[in-house]
Amino acid sequence: MSAFQSSHGLCLRKVLPVCALIGLVGCTVAPLAAPSPQTTPEPRSAVVTPLPVTVIPELASPLPVPEAERGLVTGQVFNLAGDRPVANTPVYLGLVTRTPDGGGMFTVEPNTSPRGLTDEEGRFTIRDVPAGEYVLVVGALGSIRTPSVVMQSQTQVRAFTVQPGTVTDLGLVRVDYLDR
Repeated sequence: MSAFQSSHGLCLRKVLPVCALIGLVGCTVAPLAAPSPQTTPEPRSAVVTPLPVTVIPELASPLPVPEAERGLVTGQVFNLAGDRPVANTPVYLGLVTRTPDGGGMFTVEPNTSPRGLTDEEGRFTIRDVPAGEYVLVVGALGSIRTPSVVMQSQTQVRAFTVQPGTVTDLGLVRVDYLDR
């Protein structure tokens, strides 16, 4: 083993150009002595130099910060059994209108309702959502397969409220869209 190789076989000559690439001026790497075959090399202690870090809250989250008067809705959609994501499928928010007795109805407009698309893992994000009460509708409107609505129980639709300037995470939701 040469003086420029560690016991792991990493050629330290390859490290020097990396130091230059990341801007570490004056970076030097001392050659390592070959370890004796009868002894275990002593672990080397690293010198740690703390670096100042500034965290910008808007950049810390993978989700964008919604506008003050709008919200953002996110979640992940699976089939009823929970073993298959509903991938590459449109999702819409149906606006809920309440009746005086506490019941209600929701409407979904293909061209104006807030909408998004699930990714390969069933995740979605719908941006620029006006504040209000909504239901999540999964599936293409007007297709042969009827879209699914996220249900609270056998007879009640799961409604949620979007607040201005906040992210509403629906978490994992299950629908029968792939099961029919």
